[in-house]
Amino acid sequence: MDASGTPIQGVKVSLQAADCNTLTKEDGRFELKCDAGPWKISIRHPSYFSKTETIDVPDGSHLALAHSTLTQVPTSDGLHLLRDASFIPLTPTLLERSSNSNGEAKRRDFCVARNKSVPNIVSSGTLRLLDRTTTPWRMFRMDPAGCAYRDSRSQEGRWVVEHRDRTEVSLEPEIDGNRIHGVKVGPGSYFIAEWSGFFVPTAPKASTYKGYWVQVQD
Repeated sequence: MDASGTPIQGVKVSLQAADCNTLTKEDGRFELKCDAGPWKISIRHPSYFSKTETIDVPDGSHLALAHSTLTQVPTSDGLHLLRDASFIPLTPTLLERSSNSNGEAKRRDFCVARNKSVPNIVSSGTLRLLDRTTTPWRMFRMDPAGCAYRDSRSQEGRWVVEHRDRTEVSLEPEIDGNRIHGVKVGPGSYFIAEWSGFFVPTAPKASTYKGYWVQVQD
């Protein structure tokens, strides 16, 4: 069945290392007549992530398996958050650059464009992100003012980073060729930025930058 509990027809169920397989019926049920023994059972459908489970079939007996929930493969690009056995696409948002100058001195703030953006609300803990992006990305914890990055240049021309709190992201084993990332987050605001050595602007010389605003709650 899928995450909503709806049966899935046409799922291929097979025992690995054995020529024993079948397809699920309209009600999601299936029946396999195979030799006894410990087996790894493979569950596959083109629109869902595959699963592998271990079973032990006693000789001459009938084994009823518990329901198995399959997670649908997203069809859209971007980052998707795993929530309740479904990958939900994150809503894109914008980071906006503002600057103030005084002679050679300059200050730049890269803050979320609150009037143009909607946060992705998540709960604290470990997030699992499915990566279907075409460009690299970085995750930053924003300061209380909603800024992911701040820097300044002195009258002598020396640049200093005033705020940059990068969040560590781990790469987990791929699922059917899809990149999966894990990241542990606490309450607060984060910005996941498209990255090419620095924030990626929405257009050449633009003061807005692509990414995702994530608001983490307890």
